[in-house]
Amino acid sequence: MRPGPFCLGYVLGALTVLLLGVGMGGLALTLAPFFSPRPVPTPVVRAASPATPTPTVASPPPAWSATPSPAPAPGGVFTPAQIVERVAPAVVQLVVGNSSGTGMVLDTAGNVLTNAHVVARATMVTVRLANGRTLSGRVVARDEDRDLAIVRVSGQALPTVRLGDSTTLRPGDDVFAIGYALNLPGEPSVSRGLVSGVREGQRTDLVYIQTDAAVNPGNSGGPLVNSRGEVVGIVTARITSDAGRLVQGVTLAIAISSARPTIDRLVSAR
Repeated sequence: MRPGPFCLGYVLGALTVLLLGVGMGGLALTLAPFFSPRPVPTPVVRAASPATPTPTVASPPPAWSATPSPAPAPGGVFTPAQIVERVAPAVVQLVVGNSSGTGMVLDTAGNVLTNAHVVARATMVTVRLANGRTLSGRVVARDEDRDLAIVRVSGQALPTVRLGDSTTLRPGDDVFAIGYALNLPGEPSVSRGLVSGVREGQRTDLVYIQTDAAVNPGNSGGPLVNSRGEVVGIVTARITSDAGRLVQGVTLAIAISSARPTIDRLVSAR
């Protein structure tokens, strides 16, 4: 299996080159996996003897909807610790062979949202919860062009994330990336950053959030969360170089509002 830009799975090159204006000139940056013809390789970290998934029979899921919003703290925002406390239990690690990435539980039917390049061509994956439990998950649908996929875990009442409105984001807003970076044991890693900009995709109808929140191999498919503890993006790629020059602090996440139609369609798959 070929490693991905910061998922430890096979990276599907599905989009094209994104031009980001920097300073007074135009700078063409290499973006993997969905804008680069040559994805930047990252090391494959072997999972510690993941359990072999066994097929499960999924019952038809109910119509998907976001988890109802809890009452916000004074001022409508939470502390970073409160945000992690609310979101992390619904963030899972997805293990596919010797590679791993991140996903988020959408609903009580056990639908887990992730990137398509995290699951690659697999039909079954191992789902590791924040508390260390492992479950078998079935890949029920994927959209490779938009780099989105749904993994379903049957018969489990799992904590769920709450989706927000990414159209309200502004440059300078705080965001948090939560995921299983570098396949480190234990709880997911958390990094904080700012919204650097919002970018239009050139080959799909998706919108991408640019942030300087630090991500690493294994973060792909994880949530980008706002200060209200709502998921506003799906961490997808990191720009690492431009014409051989090192690039730092440029991470892209699929904006959740632009992804909602695709998510709805994938969740409805049987």
